[in-house]
Amino acid sequence: MYDEPDPNEDGPVDILWLVDRLEELVGVGKRVPFSGRVMVEEEQFLALVDQLRVAVPNSIKQAQRVIREREEILAEAQEEAARVLDTAKKTRGVLRFARGAAERSSPAGRSDPGSRRRAT
Repeated sequence: MYDEPDPNEDGPVDILWLVDRLEELVGVGKRVPFSGRVMVEEEQFLALVDQLRVAVPNSIKQAQRVIREREEILAEAQEEAARVLDTAKKTRGVLRFARGAAERSSPAGRSDPGSRRRAT
């Protein structure tokens, strides 16, 4: 009945694989005449349901971990962006101050603000 290897052998059970096995179980079940019902092997059905019960919480935990990691990465990126912006603002202020100080201390800057452009 199970063509594919059981994913439980090498790692966590894949929920979609289990759902496929349930669907396959219904597909090979015995049809009840004059109804839309199917009889399936109870033991196989309950074994798949038990595996689903185990697999669903693990998948939810994994999804929650991915979301938490994503939020941490975004928070770190926002902090880094704020630091870069703060550094850029400070650098801009220092450069403006240095340029102003240079213009004020320059003899050409005191007498004629346009003289710096003419003297080359």
